[in-house]
Amino acid sequence: TYYVSRKSVFLSAAMYNACKDVQAPSSNVPALSLLCGTDAKDCTPTKWISYMFNINNGQVPFAIKSIFADPPAGMTLMNNDTFGCTESLDDGSGPCSCQDCSKACGPKPIPPPVRPPWTILGLDAMTVIMWVSYMSFLFVFIVALLGAWSLSHFFLSFSLFVSVYSSNPVALDDMSTFHDPCMGTFGGPVFPWLVLGGYEDYNNATALVLTLPVANYLNNTEKRGKALLCLITCIILRSCGFQVDSKISLGIAGILIVLSSVISSLGIFSYAGVPLTLIVIEVIPFLVLAVGVDNIFIIVQTFQRDERMQDEELHQQIGRILGDVAPSMLLSSFSEALAFFLGSLSHMPAVKTFSFFAGLAIIIDFILQISCFVSLLGLDIKRLFPRVSAVYMFIVNECILLDWSLSGDSYVLDYFGNLSEYLHTGPPVYFVVRDGHDYRTSFGQNQVCGGVGCNNDSLVQQIYTASLMSDYSKISSTPSSWLDDYFDWVKPQSSCCRYYNNTGAFCNASVVDPSCVHCRAMTPSGKQRPNGTDFMKFLPMFLSDNPNIKCGKGGHAAYSTAVVLKDNDTNVGATYFMSYHTILTNSSVSIDSMKMARELAHNISVSMGSTNKTDIVFPYSVFYVFYEQYLTIVHDTALNLGVSLVAILTVSTVLLGFELWSAMLVTLTIAMILINMFGVMWLWGISLNAVSLVNLVMSCGISVEFCSHIVRAFSVSTKGTRVERAQEALAHMGSSVFSGITLTKFGGILILALSKSQIFQVFYFRMYLAIVLLGATHGLIFLPVLLSYIGPSVNKAKAMAARRRYAGTERERLLKY
Repeated sequence: TYYVSRKSVFLSAAMYNACKDVQAPSSNVPALSLLCGTDAKDCTPTKWISYMFNINNGQVPFAIKSIFADPPAGMTLMNNDTFGCTESLDDGSGPCSCQDCSKACGPKPIPPPVRPPWTILGLDAMTVIMWVSYMSFLFVFIVALLGAWSLSHFFLSFSLFVSVYSSNPVALDDMSTFHDPCMGTFGGPVFPWLVLGGYEDYNNATALVLTLPVANYLNNTEKRGKALLCLITCIILRSCGFQVDSKISLGIAGILIVLSSVISSLGIFSYAGVPLTLIVIEVIPFLVLAVGVDNIFIIVQTFQRDERMQDEELHQQIGRILGDVAPSMLLSSFSEALAFFLGSLSHMPAVKTFSFFAGLAIIIDFILQISCFVSLLGLDIKRLFPRVSAVYMFIVNECILLDWSLSGDSYVLDYFGNLSEYLHTGPPVYFVVRDGHDYRTSFGQNQVCGGVGCNNDSLVQQIYTASLMSDYSKISSTPSSWLDDYFDWVKPQSSCCRYYNNTGAFCNASVVDPSCVHCRAMTPSGKQRPNGTDFMKFLPMFLSDNPNIKCGKGGHAAYSTAVVLKDNDTNVGATYFMSYHTILTNSSVSIDSMKMARELAHNISVSMGSTNKTDIVFPYSVFYVFYEQYLTIVHDTALNLGVSLVAILTVSTVLLGFELWSAMLVTLTIAMILINMFGVMWLWGISLNAVSLVNLVMSCGISVEFCSHIVRAFSVSTKGTRVERAQEALAHMGSSVFSGITLTKFGGILILALSKSQIFQVFYFRMYLAIVLLGATHGLIFLPVLLSYIGPSVNKAKAMAARRRYAGTERERLLKY
């Protein structure tokens, strides 16, 4: 039985105050949490003494009863002196460090104030700026549109006013001021009074007459029967001809060519040792299929619109058609391939790998299309002439090879949610000290340790200081220090460090053997921290010692992987000191925690004497590998997209015959598509990471398909005005672009919306849908309108060459008018 008098309570309080801040290095918790049986913040001197005397704590061999009252008469009270944590002991030991004694520290660090969010009138500034910019642009656009409409109606009214006083065209080639022709495309005259009705002046006509000439068989039943039979025959032949004209086999061949280019690219780079990633498998087929199918539609539809010239053979016609469309295909394919190859300059492995595979796949696809597909097209055309019907049956089997993402109902998502909701700390963070630091000297030890005699700006101390402002530093606890635990373990007062006197082998504290002796003598020098050979002599024993009831400081459990011994256990290599982050709830907090850990490691390195660019200390956590990309993602995005746009501008300028203005319009439209993609990402909650950056680079390439064909068709057009040239470019190339990219991709993209996978829903369905819709609207709506206003002027040399080429043909009249 122990009596704890009023004076003893004060003594206990003094002991409690001296020990309340002491940290247990191996467990990252205050020592009183282990000695009081409860959390340190709930511990009191009375609870401390009661728990230490309780047999249920697993340490007391027998029960000790504590009575908090004055003792009976005749008993002498213990009257020992107590020392505060800031005082030195009689044996020469120094005061506690700041980590173990808050009174030894200076003022508590105050984190810098958090920058307030940027607001305008209490609203998010970016949102306000976006809406103001959009409404301003919309206002200017509407005003300009109304002005243009009013101006056009003024000129139209003026022209109608003038036409009233002009003579109606009565000649095959009217020579009036407005030069209104009366010739049809078939070459015959089409006078106004033949096709227009409901007017006194044909400019005000309200009816259109369509004339369908038929043979007049009068009331002849036989002739009517022949006509009906002819009609039925035409319908049957048309239905049978659909199987011939549908070009199913040619379409399958085109898809196989696209897939062959992808497989060839994968095979070549895999043979070269370039690692293959899932992003490549998931994205490149979509990209190359978009490019390949578009070129296929351009070749086939150009042939279908073309008329074979007189005395022209099939191979000559195909060669002429290929001469018209191949430069446009070369322009788009080479621009995309060069943009992707330049994208490989990125330091992000996912983007680098994707750029390599995508660039080569597009080049191979272009080569196969102008060689293999053109040959197959010639064979298919020969099949059409005999009109031999064939039945083709094919099965499309589409499978998902791999799905590494989480579905919406995955239990792993619930697991992550529970971690954020219920855990009190985040992932561990390791502050790694590189190989080369000398732990055998007191100077090197004081730079790292956190106990008595250590520097106030040591590694452990700086991490501890950062943990005091965890909301700012994202460090939640004091680091576990193998060095401080080793010093406690090797002390002669401890029963931990022992060895067999006869063999020198380590003797665990739980072993009862008289030959086991303490590692260090109970002398003033023995009580000091080990240096030199003594430090390395007992360190392997410490790292191999398993904690037990008699010695809880054994380092095998906590530090067996924290220290690298080298040179036959005569020196220390790289080591780490582990702490924990605070709870990281989202990506932005995780990125901030990584930045703060790196800044803290840099400050530690400076205090340890780092003079070169490589810090002595660096942080590591298991999630850093995923968020490393975010530190340079903005720079990488700007670099990759900027280089891609420069490459597209350069290639377009060269392949468009050094028409710089046309190339600039292509580049401007693609840049607008990319800007709109960023807007969609912001509105749809798509974060900027490696996957979305790959999609942005891909959208830059696909945008070339939407724009380059239209611009080249506009530049080679020989029509008289920009509006006519834009109409012709849109008529000739617009349908191919619309059917080759927009329609073929739109159906496949909608299937992705049904996926339960988060990555497919967010980064593939949403971004692919935005790519196709934005590319189609810019390429098929915005770009033709832009060309009709500020497009390059017609090339007179091309116009003269076209007139000479089509002289005497049906196209001559079309070119003329």
